[in-house]
Amino acid sequence: NVLLSNKFQIQLTPEQLARGNVIRDRMGLPKKSWFVCLHVREQGYLGNTPRHHHRNSSVSNYLPAIRYITSKGGYVIRMGDPSMTSIQPMDKVIDYALSGFKSDLMDIYLLSQCYFFLGCDSGLFYVACMFHKPCCLVNLTELVISPPIFDQSMFIPKRFYSKQKQRFISLAEALNSDVALYNSDYIYVENSPEEILETVKEQLLFMKNGKFYDSHHLQNKFNSNKRKRHERLV
Repeated sequence: NVLLSNKFQIQLTPEQLARGNVIRDRMGLPKKSWFVCLHVREQGYLGNTPRHHHRNSSVSNYLPAIRYITSKGGYVIRMGDPSMTSIQPMDKVIDYALSGFKSDLMDIYLLSQCYFFLGCDSGLFYVACMFHKPCCLVNLTELVISPPIFDQSMFIPKRFYSKQKQRFISLAEALNSDVALYNSDYIYVENSPEEILETVKEQLLFMKNGKFYDSHHLQNKFNSNKRKRHERLV
């Protein structure tokens, strides 16, 4: 409730904004252009930690969505750390994570100024939330704690394949299982490039028109199951 309150506001100081604006210009990001911060979690930041591997994804699956954003006039700023896999050069795409412009200040500045955040269940999306930025999360594995909480945000999870049942399980089954906590019984299947592209299209549509493709009854049903799962956990 505190985070959702309009009274909860985090802002950069005028001096920090001024410094960020100067570096932004040097990066080739026009002042009046809108942009999306993209973060695709990889292994490099935490190293070889098997219990987190299921949260990693491949940036190559995001390329159609990236191209769609730039075709609509937006820029894409790839966030992360210097261990990230490089992405192919594209117009209006800045691989900030591997650039000489990366700094603590610019990490925060870019998240505070983006149109929306495109990411996954990594810690970086919480920073975007602190600035009340819409979040479009894909390849989510944690269905209770990690989903975005703001009205202009949305997410899709990875698909969960049960080795024991020899089939993919439904969202309802996932919410009533330990799939969100790393479990070797499950195979966590990344979203396809087409799924990510359609999610980004819907995110942009919602931010423009204020409504999703489908009715809210399925979303309400999911949120009800999620609340029940959360109550059992706490």
